[in-house]
Amino acid sequence: MTDFNSTVHFVNIVGNFTDQVTALVFSGKVTIEGGIVVVQPTGSIYYVVGEDGYDSIDDFVASFNEWYHRYYPEATGDAAVKDGNGIKFINDLPIIIGDEPILISEDNIGGIVNSFRLLIEGGGNFIRAPGYESALFVINLSNAQIKYGTLVLDGMGLPATHAALEITENSGLSIENGGGIVVKNNSNSNGNGGGIYNEGTIDVNNWGGLEVTGNTAYNGGGIYNTGRLIKGGNKADVSITYNSATHFGGGVYSNKSIDFTSTDVYNNIAANYPSTKDIYITP
Repeated sequence: MTDFNSTVHFVNIVGNFTDQVTALVFSGKVTIEGGIVVVQPTGSIYYVVGEDGYDSIDDFVASFNEWYHRYYPEATGDAAVKDGNGIKFINDLPIIIGDEPILISEDNIGGIVNSFRLLIEGGGNFIRAPGYESALFVINLSNAQIKYGTLVLDGMGLPATHAALEITENSGLSIENGGGIVVKNNSNSNGNGGGIYNEGTIDVNNWGGLEVTGNTAYNGGGIYNTGRLIKGGNKADVSITYNSATHFGGGVYSNKSIDFTSTDVYNNIAANYPSTKDIYITP
């Protein structure tokens, strides 16, 4: 592989090994030195959430930038900047979550108020680290907003015990004004909610977009919902496709009626109850 001569961040070697091993996965900084693969452990190599939270949005932003430049010394820009009552992610390289979920709440981030905004200008990509099984993002705020750009949460197909995105009870996420979120490749095979576990409100409206694809769970391969799923306003775009559930609701499992329809939720699988492959509303 003559072109494989730069620093990379994951290397998967797939082949036939002994003891039923089918792949070797390296994590950390991996370089090729004189034709030899060299793994360089760096301690806590993934983004680590502060144990005591953050005194301000500025401190929250600084935590991303400090990790970003330590992990990606070649990066020419920051990962995030403060934007009023919110944060703008400008990372072109993925933020690797491997410690605790990124928690959007008043308890975790000092000084934030409702209508806290997440704006995406760079790649906006957040991915699961090997061995980390909890959520990637948790919204515990009555009104968080995603505007201008697409936030991507990628479970990388790695085993998990939680959905990639969790919305807690009495919390809300509004996706609007050119904002979008993609939740993909999260494997919560034995739990409820592959892509999203929603106890609050998700409102897709006014040029907002929600895409949930390639996720797996026991119930609710795409979304497990006990709250509200709203689609309204102008040009709201919802696509929940190619998710799978072992039991009920390959696309969406919900204990109440939702605004999403068959034009939004399709091509999903529910293995044990195929008639619920796309949307299952509990009796």
